Amino acid sequence: MSLTSKYLSRVELEIADALCIQTTYQSNFGETVEAGKENFRALVSSLLTEDESGLEDEDLLKLLLEKKSKQILAEHVVGERTNSILVPLNEKFEGSVPSTLDAELSLEDGTVKNVELTLKDGAYALNEDFDYGVHSLEFEFSGLTKQKCLILIAPEKGEELSAKKSWGFFAPLYALNSPRSWGAGDYTDFENFSSYAASLGAETVATLPLLPSFLAEWKDDPSPYSPASRVFWSEFYVDPEKSPEWDEVPEAKVLHDSFKEELDALRGQKLISYKRIFEIKQAVLVPMANFFFDEGDPSRLQALIKEKHDVVQYARFRAYCDVDGIPWSQWPQEWSRDLPPRADVKDLERLYLYMQLLACEQVASIADSAKKQNLDFYLDLPVGVHSDSYDLYKNSKLYARQLSAGAPPDPFFTGGQDWGFPPWNPRTVSSDNLQHFRSIISHHLQHASLLRVDHVMGLHRIYVIPRGFDASQGLYVTYPKELFYGALLLEAMKQEAVIVGEDLGTVPAEVVSSMEKHALARLYVMQYEANPKNEVVLREPVANSVASLNTHDMPMWETFWAKLEPSLKLKISELFTSLKLLGTNEASSAEVLKAGLSWLMNSEARLSLITLEDLWLEPAPQNTPGTYKELPNWRRKMEKSLDEIVSDQDLKNLILEMAKYRN
Repeated sequence: MSLTSKYLSRVELEIADALCIQTTYQSNFGETVEAGKENFRALVSSLLTEDESGLEDEDLLKLLLEKKSKQILAEHVVGERTNSILVPLNEKFEGSVPSTLDAELSLEDGTVKNVELTLKDGAYALNEDFDYGVHSLEFEFSGLTKQKCLILIAPEKGEELSAKKSWGFFAPLYALNSPRSWGAGDYTDFENFSSYAASLGAETVATLPLLPSFLAEWKDDPSPYSPASRVFWSEFYVDPEKSPEWDEVPEAKVLHDSFKEELDALRGQKLISYKRIFEIKQAVLVPMANFFFDEGDPSRLQALIKEKHDVVQYARFRAYCDVDGIPWSQWPQEWSRDLPPRADVKDLERLYLYMQLLACEQVASIADSAKKQNLDFYLDLPVGVHSDSYDLYKNSKLYARQLSAGAPPDPFFTGGQDWGFPPWNPRTVSSDNLQHFRSIISHHLQHASLLRVDHVMGLHRIYVIPRGFDASQGLYVTYPKELFYGALLLEAMKQEAVIVGEDLGTVPAEVVSSMEKHALARLYVMQYEANPKNEVVLREPVANSVASLNTHDMPMWETFWAKLEPSLKLKISELFTSLKLLGTNEASSAEVLKAGLSWLMNSEARLSLITLEDLWLEPAPQNTPGTYKELPNWRRKMEKSLDEIVSDQDLKNLILEMAKYRN
């Protein structure tokens, strides 16, 4: 840590070090940005505990250092499976240490035993058979308060993408539409699309996050990257007609038929009316839920509760929010730990519980169907969660609620980006033994064989903006990256899944080297790579990567190519012509699209993904970063219905022709 600054005192810099605040960073323009007095003070204030707030700087630093100096062992240690582990001393501990240390070891399997640690070469040796998992040491020494050290045993390297080159499709689930769905894609549509993909020889189907959203009067936010939870599935995508109760409850079919005219209109709309579709689904599902709770198979719900022990609390939380019409942060203090049953929310609570049951069953059906057809189900894990979410309600101490995550200014977003959700609190993120973080990963990997980790740099550090400041006035906070990587790979190992890190844009070399060290697959996006200044206009993708033309946050191919500067168009065309993928340097966008996808298929990247809508030259993006409700983000349906896609022989021929290059 540098102890010099234009704006901050030496004491402030030491406070920053104790609070995991990075006071300088290299901008996207190659300049060094330093923390200013005001944004630094606001950031410090947001990370302090109650006993630290209001102290003068000297007293605050003294207290922070005192807390550190009383910890004998390092707060955590990460290692591989072994029969012995070295637990480092805390380098800031002040005082002499004993040659042996008695402690209580709690293993992940529930075993608790008394152990003795022996001092050896500046660390304590602990001779135990450590299996994979998160374990903890607790001990007391010389009148100090009880201390804890986290021991995370995980594989150093993750599973790499299959050595066999494969290809697949990317399609947002909501954008799929069919005559049978209710105005937006649903889980059944995606399962049917997956079968179509498999019939063409695809081996992967990828989509955006499938997590729940707030779609009520008080909060209507369909963004898949601002979910109401990262440990449950979206109720919006439930297909009522696939429920076992559909044929058992005539009233539900009568209700569905009463909405026929409106559902036909919703199917005909180019944009998705999330809130109204969800209202109709809820209305039809009410009698089905009542039947299930009165006469249905209770073992289905028992299995869900066993798997997700807090699903009842989640359902009650969602019901409370919708009935009261306010976020949980405005609830009475006595609700902060547990929500009491309420007569006025009981019916809605049961409905949310039933919808979550159906969501879990139908996501499992997608995954099971994919597996039977030798398809990888590729899911996307958002970097954050909605500020009003269930996750924050349940785990508020793990998040820095006075901060907002984002990104610093760059050539595309000159004012920076404020993503609107709170980041992990760097001081408390592992205080629950990483249970919440691991539950997020395991939730996805229960069904996904590939998981894209959004903004993988967030495992190392994240740009945060104090409340009341502009997005350009943020700073970085740092995280215990080896703990995050270890927990991620531990859960991936259990399911034999592959982790893909979203490493696009300006990513420090440290992040790339960590991804390589832990064998995380990387992303390669051709539209990012095109650069007329490079000697070779397109860098080749590395082998352990997922390659595509674009992402959901980028222009579609048709728009990208239309706006590309002529010199870069020419260089790309010349490259493809030299490889005999194009017949002329003045080819149409459709011809260059085909050549570009063929080039990716022929590359060393182990997985090539086709954005389905690019194949018919869709110009409109699914999302425009930096915009909110001024543009129809996450709402645009595909121009072609699922039935039209499946029956389009020209589309099939185009796909099969490009897929030959994978072989």
